[in-house]
Amino acid sequence: MRSSLFPFLLAFLSFLRLSLAFPSLTTSEEEAKKEVWSLPIDPAEYNHQKYSQCSTNAECFRKGLPPLKPATQTKRNELKPRQSTGVNVISGIIQVLQNGSPIGYVSGAVNTTYGGYGFTTSAANAMSVSFTPNGNTPVTFTLAASQRPAGFPYLASVYGGGGSAMNLLATDYSYTFMTAANAVIPVGPAVASASNNRFNRATGTETSLFVYTASTQNIAARWTNTDNTQTNAIIIYDVKFALFYLIGNFAQFQAKFPNEGEYIVTWRLIPQ
Repeated sequence: MRSSLFPFLLAFLSFLRLSLAFPSLTTSEEEAKKEVWSLPIDPAEYNHQKYSQCSTNAECFRKGLPPLKPATQTKRNELKPRQSTGVNVISGIIQVLQNGSPIGYVSGAVNTTYGGYGFTTSAANAMSVSFTPNGNTPVTFTLAASQRPAGFPYLASVYGGGGSAMNLLATDYSYTFMTAANAVIPVGPAVASASNNRFNRATGTETSLFVYTASTQNIAARWTNTDNTQTNAIIIYDVKFALFYLIGNFAQFQAKFPNEGEYIVTWRLIPQ
């Protein structure tokens, strides 16, 4: 009996020695270990730059966090620096001057007899146009919607006559009538069509005629010939037919048409 209990006593004594060599954790140590694993994650150390932990600076300071990064905002439709609309549309009425003095305006009403444009002393009846300048390159003038003949929204000039068809020359009596056109004709030789102008002449029409000088508000006219050379046109008013013309040589025109009461004028834009 004694011999059978001996192995059991040896095993019990070995277990007792191991228990004394490795004491168990105290209650306070167990709580400390538990507390280590239950500590909350510090928001300031958890990817703060990617996941903002506050929505206002006051909230950030209250939580001990750095202030929010300033945000750059642009209002809806507000132009940013170096932006522009890219459009410089100018509008106004055309004033007529003789020897540098104002005498009236180009009429906004088309002459029903010829389909051209004449003269008025009333600013209320003056021709109103709009356009986008292009430096020294001639541009087209758009007639005000309330004035334009139906289907002819652009100020134009149609070839009338001279020594060389569709050419306005400084060496002869060549001339063109001021009228309206149904389409913009790019800078270049006149386009011959009776349907493209209010004058109903198939002799050659141009719309890209006008060069505007902002410093003087002067409107100059330039006709492009069939060889693509350009003539600085003279603007005249023909009293007999009550029409404005572009011509190349005033003396030659007077010699050809001596009884029409024509005189040289200049045009100036009165911006509106």
